[in-house]
Amino acid sequence: MARKIATMDVRFSSFGEDGGLLTTRNSISFQRKTTMPSSSPWVRPVAIAAALFGLLTIFSGGTALFGGVAARAAVGDAVPLVLWFNFLAGFVYLLGAIALFKSTTWATRIAWVIGLSTLLVFAVLILVALFGTPFEWRTVGAMIIRTGFWLAIAVALSRTA
Repeated sequence: MARKIATMDVRFSSFGEDGGLLTTRNSISFQRKTTMPSSSPWVRPVAIAAALFGLLTIFSGGTALFGGVAARAAVGDAVPLVLWFNFLAGFVYLLGAIALFKSTTWATRIAWVIGLSTLLVFAVLILVALFGTPFEWRTVGAMIIRTGFWLAIAVALSRTA
């Protein structure tokens, strides 16, 4: 879908066969694309998976952060920065899922932002673990899945654009 953002009238003048001035008026419209061209068949199922992924991330992060003593004990040695990032990222996953589902032009950008920011936080997790901060191995596994999921979407969308 394209949205009309401007129209410009252009007048062309020339001399006719009898020497008189001929003027022709043309309109030129400028449009901005708001959706990706011909969405691939994999986009909508992946958008639904991304939405479910976001909801699960919000639920698990919210339980770990705001749950009772038992919920916090089940988290183990979670790194607070990673826990908060993942919880908040869940909301951005939902935004990315909507962008994917609607095939918006900014779906590629949001997938890159999510993927690269997750990779950055994953790098921070690795650094703090190397310096002796206790961590959970399941967090490493989850970060591999999150990073891979969103970077795969970003790469695939970039190739189809």
